[in-house]
Amino acid sequence: MRSFNCKQDYMSFPDGKDVFPESISQVSCYSQPFLNRIRYKLMGKIIELKITPSEFLLLSAIIFCNSESNDLSESGRVLINSYQKIYGSFLFQQCCRTHQQNGPLRFSELLTVCPAVLKTHEDIKKFFILFQMYQPESQPIKLHRDVIEFLSL
Repeated sequence: MRSFNCKQDYMSFPDGKDVFPESISQVSCYSQPFLNRIRYKLMGKIIELKITPSEFLLLSAIIFCNSESNDLSESGRVLINSYQKIYGSFLFQQCCRTHQQNGPLRFSELLTVCPAVLKTHEDIKKFFILFQMYQPESQPIKLHRDVIEFLSL
């Protein structure tokens, strides 16, 4: 959220620090293109689409209302799914109000953020696997919590 509010083209922690610790520059298993994909891909998509704050909030709600978790009961999945539909409907209505006849197109464009979120999340998981293997002394659990906390802002 901070990167979005500050109109940065990369992800950073709320205090402005890079999402990766400085120590990763000393480890050869991370390629710069891989790290930059994590830093820039999602924010690049948000900037490309010129997402407004209200669109950002509704998209965030849609993404966070993911009912595919195995940890949820069936009734929990139904509830989460219903909220995802509600937020999706709100976003669609807003797109139609704001962009009139181009509203459905705008809605479709906004939904293209979802694959970027999934890819970024997948890349972060890969990063942490490597991080745990190559830098076990760097307390990846705390770092992981910090990144997850950042991504949920």
